[in-house]
Amino acid sequence: MTARRYLLYPALLLLGTGAVAAGLVSWLLHTESGARWAMAKAVALANGALVVDEIGGTLAGGFELQNLSYESAGVRASLGAQAAIDVGWLPPAITVESPRLSSLIIDIRSGEKEEASSPQPADIAALLESLALPLALTVDGFEVDGISVIVDGEELVAFDRLALSAYWHDRIRLSELALSSAGFAASLEAELDLARPFILSANADAGAQPGFAGL
Repeated sequence: MTARRYLLYPALLLLGTGAVAAGLVSWLLHTESGARWAMAKAVALANGALVVDEIGGTLAGGFELQNLSYESAGVRASLGAQAAIDVGWLPPAITVESPRLSSLIIDIRSGEKEEASSPQPADIAALLESLALPLALTVDGFEVDGISVIVDGEELVAFDRLALSAYWHDRIRLSELALSSAGFAASLEAELDLARPFILSANADAGAQPGFAGL
């Protein structure tokens, strides 16, 4: 009986720890307070560079960020965002479903850029290998409505829409990357292995949209 009791205690401890961990993950993904906690941690890690006025919804069921902005080294990005996150366990994976950004504005002020240190020679192979993620990340149906890049007060480039679907784990695969603006559209499909010999395959297309080719 004593031996069984000694075996029972570790088993109960393991089950209890697993139940607590599952409860914490469920709280994080399925409650609005969990989403707010995750965003507060992200804001804290950004050391004041990231600002979010409001977050609503849950990470798993879909959430929306109001008036999100990021500013660092003379570059400022402001946007609104909504997305849903799904976590898989066997195998471990994260899927971000239908993320959407609205009115992405990238404002670059060259006079405020921080002085960069002298560039150091990089080991490209080591850099590529370091990009591999420990678990699979899938972004499905990412869209941005309206992108504007402003440099020193003047709009340099603008796009009406960006669409992206991608997979990132031991390789980076872009199953869709599309940009469009008035009279112009471009698309790219690509895959890069993040292990030697770093095989890359890509297929790109660009040109005038129908109805604008003659303008």
